[in-house]
Amino acid sequence: MRLHRGAYVQLPFDLSQAKPWEIWESIALARIIASVQQGKTTPLVVGSSALLLHGVRGWISNPNVELYQPQRRTSQLIPPCRCGTISVPATLRVYRRTPPITSERTQVSGLLTEHPYDALIRCAMHDDALQAFALGCSALRKWCDFSNFSQDVCRGRAEDIRKEILSRLERAKGRRGYARAQRILSAIDPGCSNPAEAALAWVVRALCPCDFSTQYESSAGGRPLFADIAIPLCKLIIEFDGIEKLGSTQGEFDRAKRSWVQREQALQDQGWHFLRVNWQDFNDWSELRRRIRFAIGVASKPIPARYALLWEPPSERCDGEGRRFRAHEWHESDESWT
Repeated sequence: MRLHRGAYVQLPFDLSQAKPWEIWESIALARIIASVQQGKTTPLVVGSSALLLHGVRGWISNPNVELYQPQRRTSQLIPPCRCGTISVPATLRVYRRTPPITSERTQVSGLLTEHPYDALIRCAMHDDALQAFALGCSALRKWCDFSNFSQDVCRGRAEDIRKEILSRLERAKGRRGYARAQRILSAIDPGCSNPAEAALAWVVRALCPCDFSTQYESSAGGRPLFADIAIPLCKLIIEFDGIEKLGSTQGEFDRAKRSWVQREQALQDQGWHFLRVNWQDFNDWSELRRRIRFAIGVASKPIPARYALLWEPPSERCDGEGRRFRAHEWHESDESWT
């Protein structure tokens, strides 16, 4: 299929079986490759584009292509394209003038990128807080090889990685974005298994004055249970109900629903109460924050500034119609049971 003038891509899957978000991600990767190959010199891939090449996914489903270019250069429009019945909106090829924070480089399939730690620092300093936080959680989870069943070991590795990233960040002390990057990188959590859980953790962290845990382990009937987010002081569990948790068939959906009911009842018997969040809730950030604040209840102490300042209303470039999927866009195309 045609990406844009002079660039074509052959996607590595059956279009009739692919999910819309899989197509969007493949197009995002193809746009990076095409942008690198079309220049007279080989550019350095930076920021969220570098992280995507390294398998780190953020909140934005249709990201800009980011390349390092020390000379001033105007951003270029990458036109929309259509893949079967799925449309992928236009985006931009953006040239970043800020050099990488270190001289380390990595290669992915022949493409040269700034070091992934440097790319994450760049995003934490300059991208929307939502995007930077989601990227940070995804990166930390991948780099520490997180597993629910060996959390202490994995979180220990994650802290070592965090220390290295924060140490690199010190080279940018005094620059614009340094303080916000320090807040974001200190708060990211490897227990978030997808961008939606990361977004939920971001909202909770900015509203909750006490400690909370991701992938909080409890048990019922001898079976281990893992809650997406748990605030033990409030006996509150906050769960994200994504479509991937439901399974891909009616039978899987029914089993998942029964499991939910049994699991929730077992934890309620232990004194926990629940707040459930789904993709549609992310369409109204003010209402989502209100629900979470109400569920947490009256705090006995103020929210520390380092947490409260994490919150920034997502911008159009981060959370606009062309940047991510809205719930109704893919629910309508799936089977009726979803």
